[in-house]
Amino acid sequence: AKMLQALAIGGYRDEQILSKRGEEHFTCFQFGYDWRRSNAENAALLDDFIEDRKAYVEAENLRRYGTRNEVKFDIVAHSMGGLLVRYFLRYGAQLLPSGDAMPRLTWAGAEHVERVAVIGTPNAGSVPAIDGLVSGLAPKKLVHPGYDPGLVGTMPALYQLLPRSRHRPFRYGSGEAPDDLFDPEFWIAMGWGLADPGLEEQLAAQLDGIATPQDRRAVALDHLAKCLTTAKKFHAAIDMPAKRPKGLALHAVAGDSVPTISGVSAERGSKAVTATSYDAGDGTVLRSSVLLDERVGQEWTPRLKSPIRWSSITFANANHIGLTKDRAAMNNVLFNILEGQAGH
Repeated sequence: AKMLQALAIGGYRDEQILSKRGEEHFTCFQFGYDWRRSNAENAALLDDFIEDRKAYVEAENLRRYGTRNEVKFDIVAHSMGGLLVRYFLRYGAQLLPSGDAMPRLTWAGAEHVERVAVIGTPNAGSVPAIDGLVSGLAPKKLVHPGYDPGLVGTMPALYQLLPRSRHRPFRYGSGEAPDDLFDPEFWIAMGWGLADPGLEEQLAAQLDGIATPQDRRAVALDHLAKCLTTAKKFHAAIDMPAKRPKGLALHAVAGDSVPTISGVSAERGSKAVTATSYDAGDGTVLRSSVLLDERVGQEWTPRLKSPIRWSSITFANANHIGLTKDRAAMNNVLFNILEGQAGH
């Protein structure tokens, strides 16, 4: 609501929430998505949403003003929403292909988009997502009642929030880091998520059409492997360096004043995940993750190394949800999408 109010100040106004009686607005739309599904699937739905709203706005412009101007959209996205938007810009409605194939970079989603601002988006993942998949999600007011690991493990998008293996976010108690955080064998060895042998009772309830415990576990492990493989491919698709098309601007807002978990550890075969290090962020997403800073886990250098070519970067003194309410953050968002040069 705070974000929508800020956008209304800039001239955008959502008729579902912010219109005054007697006024008709058609310049601001909310895209709601299922945060449990793969972000690539949600990107395809966003593609449909944009095409539908584009046709609607063009019809309204013609009916009200007799104009046939080209319609371009500005997008403001928070948290995971920024991940699906970035995928959408690059690949449009393409889903992640099976096997070793990758989606074809077309920038199809950028055709009708001029400026994008992502706020608190975990472009390099969020380290707390590891514990979320291992231990479950605590209740979140107005969002969900809390989910145990057996249910969380069925949600593809949660794996797409995992941090990158190359940034070394996890280490065993001995200090050694696994080569690949997305290797199903690593999860089986740790007994994490759907690989937890103690999930038999829950799997029996979730997979009541499958007769034996062995078959139910086989289904669970197969789903785990698919989710991890899909997440790794999704990351590769959005991490690939690529020059933005002319006319598209990409702005980032990151929190940098709240200690945020940057590393965790657990003993081999243990579900007790412990935070071992903290760095600047918004309490949920690291500043370095928003920027997709490739210096993390590598030799430090003075200048940012990122495959994303940002048009601007803004830092804010707020937590993850507070970024959507912070006046300075939203002032910068408004300036960049209203005044900033597109596509520079």
